[in-house]
Amino acid sequence: MTDTFTFVSWVRDGVAAAITRPETLGTDQPARAALDVRLVQKAVDTGQKTDVDVTLAVHGPGDVLALDRDEIVRVDPPPGADGVEPHYVPVIEFRRPDLPWLFTPLAGTEAGGQRLRPWLALVVLPEERAQLVRGGGEHARLVCPVRELPDPTETWAWAHAQVVGLEPDESVEQVLDDDPHRARSRLIAARRLLPGRRYLACLVPTFRAGVEAASGDEVTTTTLAPAWPDPDAADAGDEVQLPVFHHWRFTTAEAGGDLESLVRRLTPHQLGSDAVTTLDVSAPGAALVPPGSEDSLLPLGGAVVPAGYRDAPWSGGEWFTDGLRAFFDAAADAATTVVGPPLYGGQHAGLERPPADGDTPRWLRELNLDPRLRTFAGLGVATVQHFQDVLIASAWEQYDQLRESTQSARQAELAREVRTSALHRRLGAMTAVSQLQVTRTASVKHTLPSRVDAALTGAARRLTRPGGPLARRSSRDGGRVLDGGAVVQHAVARAAQPVPELTAPAGSVTIPEISDHGQTMFTEAGLTQQYEDFEATLLDHTYAEWMQQAQSPETVPPDAVLLEEEDLARGAFTAGIALAHRQAGLRSRPTDPEVSTAATAAATAVPTPAELARTLVAGLVGAPARRSEATARTAPTLAAPSFPWPMVAALREVAPRFLALDAALPTESLCLVQAHTGFVESYLVGLNHAMAAELSWRGYPADPRATFFRHFWDRTDGGADIPPLDQLAPDHPLLDSPGGDGLMLAVRGELVRRFPGLVVILVRAVEQDGVRVPAPENGTRQPMLEGRLADDGALFGFDLPATEARGGAEDPGWFVVFRESPTATRFGLDPDDDDQAVPQHLDDLAWSHVLGPEQPGRWVRMGDLPGPPQFTDPTDPGSPPVTWAANGAHMARCFARGPASVAWHADALLSSGPAGEDGAS
Repeated sequence: MTDTFTFVSWVRDGVAAAITRPETLGTDQPARAALDVRLVQKAVDTGQKTDVDVTLAVHGPGDVLALDRDEIVRVDPPPGADGVEPHYVPVIEFRRPDLPWLFTPLAGTEAGGQRLRPWLALVVLPEERAQLVRGGGEHARLVCPVRELPDPTETWAWAHAQVVGLEPDESVEQVLDDDPHRARSRLIAARRLLPGRRYLACLVPTFRAGVEAASGDEVTTTTLAPAWPDPDAADAGDEVQLPVFHHWRFTTAEAGGDLESLVRRLTPHQLGSDAVTTLDVSAPGAALVPPGSEDSLLPLGGAVVPAGYRDAPWSGGEWFTDGLRAFFDAAADAATTVVGPPLYGGQHAGLERPPADGDTPRWLRELNLDPRLRTFAGLGVATVQHFQDVLIASAWEQYDQLRESTQSARQAELAREVRTSALHRRLGAMTAVSQLQVTRTASVKHTLPSRVDAALTGAARRLTRPGGPLARRSSRDGGRVLDGGAVVQHAVARAAQPVPELTAPAGSVTIPEISDHGQTMFTEAGLTQQYEDFEATLLDHTYAEWMQQAQSPETVPPDAVLLEEEDLARGAFTAGIALAHRQAGLRSRPTDPEVSTAATAAATAVPTPAELARTLVAGLVGAPARRSEATARTAPTLAAPSFPWPMVAALREVAPRFLALDAALPTESLCLVQAHTGFVESYLVGLNHAMAAELSWRGYPADPRATFFRHFWDRTDGGADIPPLDQLAPDHPLLDSPGGDGLMLAVRGELVRRFPGLVVILVRAVEQDGVRVPAPENGTRQPMLEGRLADDGALFGFDLPATEARGGAEDPGWFVVFRESPTATRFGLDPDDDDQAVPQHLDDLAWSHVLGPEQPGRWVRMGDLPGPPQFTDPTDPGSPPVTWAANGAHMARCFARGPASVAWHADALLSSGPAGEDGAS
């Protein structure tokens, strides 16, 4: 159990959260809650308001007729499970965090408010002691002895909500309001299961009113009377009928059904020749006749083969290869279309026949002339034929997405061309000055110097236009006619001039000369820095004057720069002269410290109005691409749908015999295997060959040289098993190619069947006092690929050689760790412990501490432990103690069990003898 789970004893939401009547765990409380609400009634004609007090009856358990099955998100054990560990208990999980208490007409108990009975309960019974019958209403009815049911007054202990990933700065209420999908609710059936028994788990009402409603009977019960009486007070023959909202069955293991015991069952096994089947080529057909003296049986490996296996070249198969070559040559040389054997991968290699011996591509020759590899490729063809409808539907969906993106690109190109043409036709006929005036709005994105922007404003254009006020005044006084374009050109040229070098007037004194607190010469800093320095100097001078007038040093601001009066006066005088000199040259205060640097750089290339206009127009239109590039970008192209699915799953459905090791690998065993590279690559080539033909047949505009399938194994890194086929190395071999050199484990047994989400990792080993122990902090390896070989078989491949995993005299090697899937919380207690004393840690709490051996199959009661005892949480030692029988949240933590984990050294697993001889759990 980790600290990512937070248990809550009960949750209420909506109107039910306003219920205030406290839970007393009694049977005489009302079956419906009453809420007093006040309504404000407003008269339409007079507007007078009147308060109206109303008492509302909230729906209770007697108003529930059925339960939406979609609210059930998980049950454990899974329905129909076999070999369930008897030390775990069944649970049912709901989507809504408040569902178990949704129709309970009470609030929590007064003492802390931590106990609240749910309106539902989960019961589990041996199948021979229970019967499902049809009666009134839409639900089946559970008929069972009362003694087989739990104490109805303790149902509050077996209901709780769970919040995932609660951060330190979050509250449960905040998560429930803002992120409710992080919360679930759960019911526990806290009964000790017996080994080798078949059980029936049922979700039933907790109160008698709920039984009447769900059974279709008239609801006459007005109190929270329990749905069944106290089992301890019932006679042996007393039975009860309960409507069932949901039910499922499972079977417990005879003995040792937990993860550790199932791992201990595994026995290392070395695969022999019987692990590889054979291919009979004595009668291939098509007039190919083998010589009688040749062996007609060839070893035919599947996707998984024994470690060290290779497909050796076929010695003596010339009669087969020569006959196939004749068919390929006839089809390639024919003047008309001739139907011949398929040339797998021929389109990708750009060839119509296999290359001659010694020529490349080698992979194309071996694939099409060797009967074993042609068989593997044929499996790929059969897979496409089997899933053709699904594959074609996915291909068309991808084509629609490609077509939409292509159309968007074409529309964008058209808009660019239209916009460029319009701007060039209209702006091209204008003068440079007119272009600047028209494109002035582009200065929002392309900042213009303030002097240029001022010359382009509407006011400036009206003043300088021909016949304007300035032109009329100039002509009336006999002066030169004002040219508005000249004004703009002058503004552009002046805006690009560098900032003049500022020097202090002769005889002035600089700040560095009079004070260590001064700045460098004003002309050495940026313009904005000069202004700020001047202000700071005047501010310091003001502080000094104020201090002298006040004659109170205690009131001087602590950050004031205290200088001598003479220094202040001389520094301020110099700063004033420098500021005046600067203002005389610039006329305005800059707003950006980088203005002076930018202006100096611009002086090296003073733009003309035409150049400036072209810059603004380019910003409006965008950088024009060459027509050839734009055409290549948006021209229609052939689609290449991609199917990045691990095709090992498809092969398992089409031809499972090429994955199963049933005949070679005994049950309850594991062995070293390797991926069959020749099979995987040939199978993928066959998939791509068949898919290209299928797409062409369906009228799909696909590139026949595209590689549609590249993934066979389910790799954790998403890596591909082959490169694009048109990029496959010419000398790449398929025959006699080595398999993967990493550690690959094949496991077969009840372990895989019982734990479908089994996790297997490698953990570095270290030696402590002569014993090898796992040390995760020194390194772990996740499997590179995983796969199911059969219902009880699984494959785990690692990027680590088997010899390194075993280790040696100087190398402690690696542990193979088997672990339950951590995604689901499970509940139960440890198997019986010889130590009868109640432990201090929760993870050590066993069934023998709660129920003795004389109480098999009994329901847990709150009084079964003395105390109530308190436990420490080993996963969070600083957390408050967990108290037995405190509330539903505490009981959930008492029974919660983290994912089981078992570690065995690779040397013990892969050498000889049972897996438990040299390991650590």
